[in-house]
Formats: sequence, structure tokens, C-alpha cells
Amino acid sequence: FWKPTLIRDGRLMETTMQDYGPDMLTDYICEFIKKEAKTEAPFIAFYSMVLAHSAHCVTPIEVAAGMAPSNKHYWKHKPEGMKMFKSQVAYLDRLVGQVVDTVEAAGVADNTIIIYASDNGTTSSSKGRGVEYGVHVPFVVAGAGIKQRGLAPVLMDFTDVLPTLADFAGADIPADQP
Repeated sequence: FWKPTLIRDGRLMETTMQDYGPDMLTDYICEFIKKEAKTEAPFIAFYSMVLAHSAHCVTPIEVAAGMAPSNKHYWKHKPEGMKMFKSQVAYLDRLVGQVVDTVEAAGVADNTIIIYASDNGTTSSSKGRGVEYGVHVPFVVAGAGIKQRGLAPVLMDFTDVLPTLADFAGADIPADQP
């Protein structure tokens, strides 16, 4: 996470241990939203947040409290690791808030859908398995006109998202597409 290896516009970025990858990625998506919102043309922004994910290392929260930036991995099943995991979740929440604030400040909140989801469940031993921990993930959809429902006990699949987004955009899905 600290001193990340990132490529921007086809070029390897120079980074230092003062650069935190999740901040850089969030700044990039926020810049993109501001730029595209000015064009008044429809756009889609896809942002794969890397938090909270292994390695569980210090975040800017700990750095602001006096720790040095470090990529030292703390195992989540140990107390210090759980502390770092919770810090990553808290910092992730700040970054999602930054994206939402950018959408609002850009004046496109009334015509925007934000989907927040995870790629796998809460334990690495359940990743890729059809067990509760492997499929128990957040899937939040918010935006103008989206009805608030709360928790749903049913499974969903990301293939369900395409027709929903196409409907929102007023687009048709070609008949020859599955």
C-alpha cells in the first residue's frame, strides 16, 4: 500500500514511502469524475478499491498518530492484525466518502448510481467456496431514485447488474447478448 507500483496513462509512476496507494487511486477517480462531469456526457467510472485487503498494514490513520509508513504485514487473526484490518475498513469508509462528496460537488449526484460491493467473503479460507463466509459480502446500491431496502437474504450475481444499469441509462441490450 505504501510506495505502490502504479501505472498512470501508460507510464510507471515514481512513488515514495510517503505515497499511500489507496489515496492515489481515490484521488485519480475523483479527478476523473470532476473532469467527466463537466462534459455533460454520460460516463461510467469503475474503481476497484484495494482496501481492506491483505496485507493488513498501517494506514494514514496510524501515520497521523505517529507511526511510520510501513508495509509490514499484520495477520488478521492476531490482535494487532485485527486492529490494522479495522483501521483499513475505517480508512476505506473515508475514501468512499471522498468519492461520494466528489459526485455531489460535481453536481451529478441526481443522475448517478454508486455501487459498492466486495469480491469475496470475510475469510481467505472461504474465498471461492460456496460457504457463508465466502458469499457474505456487502452489495450496496445508492443514488437518486434508488429505493432503500436494507438487508436482503437472497444471493445476487453481478450479471444482474448489467440490465439494471442499462435500464437506468435508457440503453438496450442487444438481443444476441446473453
